[in-house]
Amino acid sequence: MRFLLFSLGLIGALWSAVMLISEIVLPGQLAKNIEVRADMRDRIAAVHSFIAREHRLPTEDEFTSISALLPTRYTNYQYEINAGFPDAPSPPKEGLDQHYWTLSFWRGEWAEHYSSWDDRDTLARQSSAITYYLPHICIPLATVGLLLAGRRPVSATA
Repeated sequence: MRFLLFSLGLIGALWSAVMLISEIVLPGQLAKNIEVRADMRDRIAAVHSFIAREHRLPTEDEFTSISALLPTRYTNYQYEINAGFPDAPSPPKEGLDQHYWTLSFWRGEWAEHYSSWDDRDTLARQSSAITYYLPHICIPLATVGLLLAGRRPVSATA
């Protein structure tokens, strides 16, 4: 049984090593997330600039025009201000206005969000190499470590 568990831990470690190496050699999801976050941060800065100039949020048409002028590094997502996605963050006080607003877009299977009141976005963790690669490294190491720690010591008297 211990051999089976150790083998599974070793397979998990090898799988994680392959995933880590393939992500470094052929940049994939992490690179996409970094580009998508850069696009989102450009649009956030544009909304902040608009609010500073006009003292209000841009309308949907105004935001679409502003967004069209900004660079697109990955793909042209349909960003929306205060879209009301079910998993969007909720403002701390009165509600959504020029002080408390969200910027969101649908990514195909889930939505990404930015909230103005705490200057946070859901892409922050997904575009950090540490948080992206940490499970690939720690889980197999912990598995192998626990399996090695749980083995019976070899007795000198046989």
